[in-house]
Amino acid sequence: MIALSPGTYDVVEEPMEWVEDVANDLPVETKKKGDPQAWEETKRKVERNSGIEYVNAGDKVVQGKRLKPPCGPKCYRSCHEKFTNDVRQILNQRFWAAGSVEKHWIFVADHIEVTSTGKKTKAGDSPSRRAESVKYFLPLNGRNVQVCRTMFFNTLDVTERYGIHEFDSQHKFII
Repeated sequence: MIALSPGTYDVVEEPMEWVEDVANDLPVETKKKGDPQAWEETKRKVERNSGIEYVNAGDKVVQGKRLKPPCGPKCYRSCHEKFTNDVRQILNQRFWAAGSVEKHWIFVADHIEVTSTGKKTKAGDSPSRRAESVKYFLPLNGRNVQVCRTMFFNTLDVTERYGIHEFDSQHKFII
């Protein structure tokens, strides 16, 4: 640094040591790094995707996923006879133990089959608007057993909208 000595106009060179000392004494500012695993929103998401009870953003307790009643005795596939409540409980627990929405989508897509309708019928002059049939399957003893829609969605405790929507999304993703 250049300074003027008192009473004279001579230029005197002073060492810059004091500048380095001040720079070393300043605190080093570091940016805080967020921990997404500790965020409340992330915790809620993990709990929701695992099917356990959680408190939503509006501070309401949302019940965990559990087994709903099977189809009734009037079921044309007799699903309630093929699957005991114990087997259905295991399927429900394994489905929700996956813990991620993507794995749920894959399971649902792998266990729903969409085919074109077999026989085309006409009621009067207007043709049928239904173009596809949907078959639902649940795993039992290493093979997939066809079940009714009620049994499929009540065993997994997801809505029908969830299954159809995710099925469409999954196939759009694959194709």
